[in-house]
Amino acid sequence: MGWLFSHFSRRELIAALIQTDDTEHYQHVTLAHALRGNVLWSVVQSTQKDPSKASRTAIHCTLMKGSGGSWGYKAMDESVQPCYYSCPKIYLTMAPVISPEWREKVLAHHQRRYPQPGAIKEGGPMIATIPLLRFGLQCSSAHISESDNAVLYRISHCQDKFSDGEWISFSGTGYLLRLDAWIHPVLQLKRLGLSKTCRHLVTTLMKRHQLSYLHIDALGEVLPDFITFDW
Repeated sequence: MGWLFSHFSRRELIAALIQTDDTEHYQHVTLAHALRGNVLWSVVQSTQKDPSKASRTAIHCTLMKGSGGSWGYKAMDESVQPCYYSCPKIYLTMAPVISPEWREKVLAHHQRRYPQPGAIKEGGPMIATIPLLRFGLQCSSAHISESDNAVLYRISHCQDKFSDGEWISFSGTGYLLRLDAWIHPVLQLKRLGLSKTCRHLVTTLMKRHQLSYLHIDALGEVLPDFITFDW
């Protein structure tokens, strides 16, 4: 299937993709969904209108992109073995196995991204000898400019579904950035209009500390070797 462009905004497209879809012969219900950048993962239950026939549940991978002022999508499911592996692991337990090979690559992706000792075997108990760790760091908001602060304040107060406010949150005295929400979070900060200085701060701290979260806060510590602003 090729790309289908149908909506003016990313938010509208996502809302349309996860809503219940009634056709002549089927009802498709999204049981769970998650965003990984511009990849929408979902678990979809398809029930035939004929009650004598069984329903089918499958993992769907929907790619999204904007072009020419509109947003489009390309839909796939597990049966085609999509070349994307950021599917939430919990989804593997919510749908019957269609492609064991693809699922192995999903588990390998998560093992590389969040390494844990111990084996993870589908269909059996999950074995982990240590908790899954995500690393965070707090630094002073003096490291961002007044214009950066204005951008982060506006985004973090947006209450729209599927907006950037879902990964940039207002903490009361600063901003919590959930960096693992995107594969390339710094490119997203550039898209949002954050300065090169701010992006350098995030990039450097991510590389040094393997961060999943960064809290830029008025009460945070001023870090050496980074530019500071007096505003």
